Amino acid sequence: MSLQEGGLSLKVSELSATYQNNDMVIFATLNLPLANGATINTVWQYRSLSENNPLSHPTSCNNIRSISTLNLVSGASSCAYVIDVAGWATELKLGGESPGIQFTAHRAIGIALFCLATVFALFLRPKPKHKYRVYWNIYHHTIGYTVIILAVVNIFKGLDILSPDVQCRIAYTAIIVALGIVAAVLEAFTWYVIIKRGKAEESAKTAQLGNAGQSQYA
Repeated sequence: MSLQEGGLSLKVSELSATYQNNDMVIFATLNLPLANGATINTVWQYRSLSENNPLSHPTSCNNIRSISTLNLVSGASSCAYVIDVAGWATELKLGGESPGIQFTAHRAIGIALFCLATVFALFLRPKPKHKYRVYWNIYHHTIGYTVIILAVVNIFKGLDILSPDVQCRIAYTAIIVALGIVAAVLEAFTWYVIIKRGKAEESAKTAQLGNAGQSQYA
């Protein structure tokens, strides 16, 4: 079954659908606008069919109120923290099974990483429009960059301890460089979008103030 594209506010591609056992399933790829970030606002509806043609959905209270929001990255921080705790537990287990072996720098960096990766500032995060949000963003990015740098350094410390083949170190270095380039490009693009969005909002506010002033003196 194929579908005809209609007028939508976002780009949709790879449209297809199946109809089996009185159930219609629609598949599509959605290109989300950058302004929405990782949040999708959805409206859930059901409707009847007339000769395999969908009819208009009811306009009762339940249908009108069937609004929900889906955050595509809501579980990313929790998953990262669970992995962090698992790594910390593994480190403690290996340390307990290796009495008399001490790698002070590797251990200290690991402890610092665990402390920095905790979510102790999550509940202190101001609202997006709060005047102190910019300072929280600076803190958040600083901690994030610090964790990444310390993690890379600590893995090199671990390679020094294990003394693997030269090929392993070269492969790890190449992967880190490639990921670093990709991260730098994405970070630059993110800041470009943020700055562009801020300028657009500032221009909109200025235009609104100008229109308000003109209407006041009209």
